[in-house]
Amino acid sequence: MAHLHLVDRSKTCLSSVLGHATTLEIKHGRGCYLIDYADQAYLDFGAGIAVNSTGHCHPEVVAAIHTQSQTLLHGCAGVIYYDQNILLAEELGRITNGELSSVFFTQSGTEAIEAALKCAMYVRNAQQIVSFNGGFHGRTLGSLSVTTSNPNYVDRYPMAIPHRIVLEYPYFFRNNPPLHTESGYSDYLKNALSAVDANQTAAVIIEPFLGEGGYVPAPASVLQILRDWCNATGVFLIFDEIQSGIGRTGQWFYYQHYAITPDILTTAKGIASGLPLGACLSTPSIMAAWKTGSHGGTYGGNPLTCAAACATLRILQDQLPTVTTLGEHAYARLQAAFANHPYVGDIRAKGLMIGIEWVTETGAPNAEIVKRIRDRCLQNQLLILSCGRHGHVIRLMPPLIITKDELDEGLTRFIDACHHVLS
Repeated sequence: MAHLHLVDRSKTCLSSVLGHATTLEIKHGRGCYLIDYADQAYLDFGAGIAVNSTGHCHPEVVAAIHTQSQTLLHGCAGVIYYDQNILLAEELGRITNGELSSVFFTQSGTEAIEAALKCAMYVRNAQQIVSFNGGFHGRTLGSLSVTTSNPNYVDRYPMAIPHRIVLEYPYFFRNNPPLHTESGYSDYLKNALSAVDANQTAAVIIEPFLGEGGYVPAPASVLQILRDWCNATGVFLIFDEIQSGIGRTGQWFYYQHYAITPDILTTAKGIASGLPLGACLSTPSIMAAWKTGSHGGTYGGNPLTCAAACATLRILQDQLPTVTTLGEHAYARLQAAFANHPYVGDIRAKGLMIGIEWVTETGAPNAEIVKRIRDRCLQNQLLILSCGRHGHVIRLMPPLIITKDELDEGLTRFIDACHHVLS
């Protein structure tokens, strides 16, 4: 039948430049499950790489899309005014406590980063960007210029932003002394920033919770050092919360755990439950200094995607405390299962953004075990994904609407898979 052998069919018509984490052939999704053509259900702890925040085909999101599809699919926000993008921008301003209430919409996370970098460069009239080792900010040339999570991503591609400074991320488990402690790293960061020419620098960009680079949260002390330095110099602070935002860590955004607010914030992934949408948020004063016509786009803030996003925010509004509770429960189960295990180097979590770092006997990154665990999880009908420069970190990022029973079922399957591989 036409729907079968999707892997083989894809090879005849889809570019091989896109890698694939699995060979699953999926017919449809419902809630926290993906269902293949044999009607086998897989518990989805990948959520489309942290995109399906409300699960697959949440009825309220589907209803919002259906209703909107009957009135206006597209009009271009640069041509006409319509209610949907304005309503969503108002909501984003609300969930950022009115601090970042001016919004530029995009179709994706990488475009949100492009907008943030261009805004900072234009308003500051400076070209230099400070970024952090291990950060993933996107694949387009501008965002790729500040992406360092994987050297293969930049192979043969020129830097669109040649004036960049790359600092070490507060990845204490992997950093060499003295950067492996909070105090040692703080001293390093202050010294490194003191050597930066602020007059030539547009922005500091950081993932406050490292995503693709290994699921590593930055401590409040580090974010505060950046905030203080940017306050003193006028350099803009950009937080990339494309993966950690929209409730993933138990607050709308990770920075809200510490009340350390950036000048510019990017979001995407979980914002529209699977529809392509991203956003660059900033203060009205910064956005007002970005000259009209200096940036633009055809599809950003599309009515259909904005309707899905508004429904997503409504669904998640009351879910945030549950995300925190579920995350604490998952962390406790993982700690109990793998405490002092020789192949588990570190477990990191905030809300339902959970990373388990796997190591060899010598402490080196252990990508081989991760591959074997991922394969075994698929046999257990559980979908998980990896991350980290060496593919040595398993990241668990289920839909935020997951129930405790579903979470426990997934954790049981995961722990069983790990014990099977490690036995």
